[in-house]
Amino acid sequence: MSALWLGKIWAEKNKGMQVDRDIEFLEAAIAQMVQRQEELQHTYLRAIAPALKRHLFQAVFQRCTQADPAAFLALGISDRHALQQELQRIGEQAAQDMIARAPVADSVDGALAEVLTQALGRSQELLRQYGIGTPEMELKLAPLEIETGDRTLMALRGELRVLASRHAQHQEQLRKKQRLKMVLTAEAAWHATWVKPDDKEPPTNALNQPQLAADHVDPTQKNSNS
Repeated sequence: MSALWLGKIWAEKNKGMQVDRDIEFLEAAIAQMVQRQEELQHTYLRAIAPALKRHLFQAVFQRCTQADPAAFLALGISDRHALQQELQRIGEQAAQDMIARAPVADSVDGALAEVLTQALGRSQELLRQYGIGTPEMELKLAPLEIETGDRTLMALRGELRVLASRHAQHQEQLRKKQRLKMVLTAEAAWHATWVKPDDKEPPTNALNQPQLAADHVDPTQKNSNS
């Protein structure tokens, strides 16, 4: 086997070692990102629980005092009080449900949407029982409304978006590196069994492929704009 071919084999081996190091780095970075994302999700869901309750109360207040004040005023004092007490129980249950989902939620959007839908449905039914509003007057409350004006929630949401973007980028880089490793491994397996009486060098193509470099980004570093 020629010295040139031996040099090619050595270069190929070094490339494979570098790819392994890149994969190890990316896997570690992704693991750190996942851990940080989970921490932020838990913090976000715990922080948004009281805000959700306040906005729910505000939505029902507006329905009773602005959208259909006549129906609310037609209630006796005891009924008004009973409605408000039940609304407070609905809001407290929603806040507790949100906090309970913090350790197990796969995404903040999914957990928030589920709890919010349940709370709005219960509140809507409560108003119907007391004759306030019509079926067409559906209570609406968007997650963005709850976040708006709350600096803590908006900062947490911003950091979650940044991490999600970095996570996706690192996952794509990892996929490319794993693909490259598979190609190099296949070529090495081919070369290992290539035997010709005249000792001709086997074909190769991996040596001319550009090496993919991992972007060494600290996954825990916050975006300065978040």
